[in-house]
Amino acid sequence: MKKKTFLFTILFLIIEEGLKYLICHIINGGTISIIPNFFSLSYVENTGAAWSILTGRRYLLIGISIIMLFAIASIQKGLPERKLNYLSFSFLYAGVLGNLADRTLFGAVKDFFSFNFFGYEFPVFNVADIYIVISIILIIILMIKGGKNEVTESPKREENKN
Repeated sequence: MKKKTFLFTILFLIIEEGLKYLICHIINGGTISIIPNFFSLSYVENTGAAWSILTGRRYLLIGISIIMLFAIASIQKGLPERKLNYLSFSFLYAGVLGNLADRTLFGAVKDFFSFNFFGYEFPVFNVADIYIVISIILIIILMIKGGKNEVTESPKREENKN
């Protein structure tokens, strides 16, 4: 892991764990409605992955997370040092590590953001999940940009010196 990525990852993990601690203690296992019939904070322990797939497969999910961390590090090694690379991989590391910590320490991921879209209860999620989604969006942007520079320099005009 590159130094800047490591520093951003630590920062994002501190934010994620701090918010998780704060929110989980505020809602104390219950539910608090923030925007009625749309958004609430609801404490849920998810023993699976997204949408509760692989429920109860704690050790498999821990293993997948560890393999993912090595794969992410391997992919990142070959990439140029750009701000967008640091951010995207830092969010990804922090998301994977945040959920890995929950699975390892507590046996389940602590989720709390709950949305209702026109009667559809979207699966409850946490900050680490948001980090993973942000990282995927940033990585897609990087893939679309390809080898282009982050800041495109405009060609300098030669001045006519007559």
